[in-house]
This record gives sequence, C-alpha cells and structure tokens, in this order.
Amino acid sequence: MAHPDSPLRVRERVLAQHDLLRLRLQGLAEGVDALRAGRLEVDELRIRCWETLALLRAHTKDEEQWLLPVLREADGFGPVRVDALRDEHRTQAHELAEAMDALRDAREPESLARAIEGLVKRILDDMDEEERTYLDPNLLKESLVTTGFIG
Repeated sequence: MAHPDSPLRVRERVLAQHDLLRLRLQGLAEGVDALRAGRLEVDELRIRCWETLALLRAHTKDEEQWLLPVLREADGFGPVRVDALRDEHRTQAHELAEAMDALRDAREPESLARAIEGLVKRILDDMDEEERTYLDPNLLKESLVTTGFIG
C-alpha cells in the first residue's frame, strides 16, 4: 500500500479535488442558465460562486502543501516545476481577486452571467493544464527511484 504522502496518493487526492471543483463549476454554469431563464436570483448565483471560489482557494492551499514537496523530488526539473506552479497560483490568486470584484460589482444579471462564464472557463482551463503539466502519471508515480546502468 502506498504511503499517504507518496506521489501517487498526492496525485489521487489532487485529482479528486479537481473532480469536485468540476462538479461545482458545472453547477455554476447551470446557475447561469437558470439566471438567464429567470429561475434563479442574482444574489443566489453570486453566493454559489463565492462558495466555489472559497473551495478553490482551499484547494490551492492543499496543492501547495501536498503537491509541491513531491514535485520538488520528482526529477531533475522538480525545483523548476515548483517555481512554475507557485507562479501559476499567484496569477490565479490575482485573477480570483479580480473575479470577486467583478462578481461583487455586477448589477445586471447578464454582466454577472458573463463574469461567471469567463471565470468557469479560466478555472477549467487551468485545471486541465495543471493535470497535463504537474499531475502526469509518469511524473508522479509510486516510486521516485529511477534505475539505470550500474557499471
């Protein structure tokens, strides 16, 4: 059985959180449709969005705690990957702050809907890129020990 902090387990935990975030983002997209159809109030959609953004912030903290240590040790490029992921998280934090302002300031339902659609797309794109770059199963495998010719 894998150690709880093994690269494989870290990968599984982060991917599980990504699955949860995708469900929440799908709910936001459905909320936008309901808003446009008049079945959902602006304030209710805004609350759902803020809840999702809070979940995303917690996820980012978990990634920093769990993923950075295993990335650092994954291979010779580990420190570069760690720096890149930290930069990505800083950019995301800035974008989230801007999104929170846009959500707070949006007065018309359509402006709120467009702001949420853009945010959902950015987060989904970021998660897809992160999975390709940092969560590849060939990078985060059970054993970080590599074998080679011993002569």
